[in-house]
Amino acid sequence: MKNKIKQSTENLNFKKLKGMYLFALITTRVLLSQILIQIQTLHNAAMYAVGVSWGYISTQELLTDEAKKNINTR
Repeated sequence: MKNKIKQSTENLNFKKLKGMYLFALITTRVLLSQILIQIQTLHNAAMYAVGVSWGYISTQELLTDEAKKNINTR
């Protein structure tokens, strides 16, 4: 009788540990995916900022080139 009680207690403890392990695994996976999403978002924002600034600089260079041509033609 004691063996049966001991065995059923061990089974319950194992199931509890298994459930806690699965919960920890799922939680870790969710957190990692959230971190990856944040990194991707920051990367996209940085690339957008670089593209906008490069476009602005290129436009300013074109405008100054046009202004120089206009001044030279007058």
